[in-house]
Amino acid sequence: MLGKLFKHEFKDTAKLMLLIYSMFIAITLIGTLVLSNDAIQNSESTPINIILAVLMIFYILSIFALFIITYVYMCVHFYKTMYSDQGYLTHTLPVKSSTLFHVKLFTSLVWMVCSMALMILSIFLLVIGASHGEIFSAEVAAELHQMSLEFEQDMGIPMSVFWIHMLLSILLSCFTYLLWVFTSASVGQLFSQYKVVAAIVTGVVLYFVEQIISVIIMFSTGYTSFMTDAFSAAGGNLSVGNLFGNLMAATYIWSILLCVVYYVVCRIIIKKHLNLE
Repeated sequence: MLGKLFKHEFKDTAKLMLLIYSMFIAITLIGTLVLSNDAIQNSESTPINIILAVLMIFYILSIFALFIITYVYMCVHFYKTMYSDQGYLTHTLPVKSSTLFHVKLFTSLVWMVCSMALMILSIFLLVIGASHGEIFSAEVAAELHQMSLEFEQDMGIPMSVFWIHMLLSILLSCFTYLLWVFTSASVGQLFSQYKVVAAIVTGVVLYFVEQIISVIIMFSTGYTSFMTDAFSAAGGNLSVGNLFGNLMAATYIWSILLCVVYYVVCRIIIKKHLNLE
């Protein structure tokens, strides 16, 4: 039954997601062909340069649209299939409500990760087109290796570790923001009227509460003063790697704590306080 749920969820959400991906891939391929054309790249024509600038702006906007549409669609889909009129049909399935929640949360996270992977692949293809494949040359590889060594020397951490931290941070942020909206929607559906408005207000309140608590924790634990004193004691030359490591550790702990709280709230509401009136 679990396999059927995943299959149905992916099939249901794939209708729009694959359309978005197809459009983004088309934009990427057009951009790659344009950048790989020497005549266009070396052209000093003002109209062509304007067109290239417009295409670049359009591509950047398409990246934002890719993530915004994915995120908004996943959140709206969750609310519609769990708490709107469609929720009646969803909750008649012979499975636990918590299972439905897990399937929708996992599916949403997968689409977010796919969007991220598609963006990275798109940028990589554009770089290949602009460099005419020279990015794979030995000279470029040597330059990248030198940059990596200089980065490690300046930052105090290997570049590979830095990018791993960035990737984990982005994934954890995606998970946190999904749970934040899912929690807001779950609280909003508890109201008998104006459920969508209640969900939006709940989201805003949760955001401000989260910011206030994070500031209180930073000052009460002395984390802010510790970072300031440590940096001053080193004459402004404290290892950036140490600062980065401390910052990422604090970020991970705080994000995981938020995820746990949001997850527990969602589980409790879905299991014991479901309101489909």
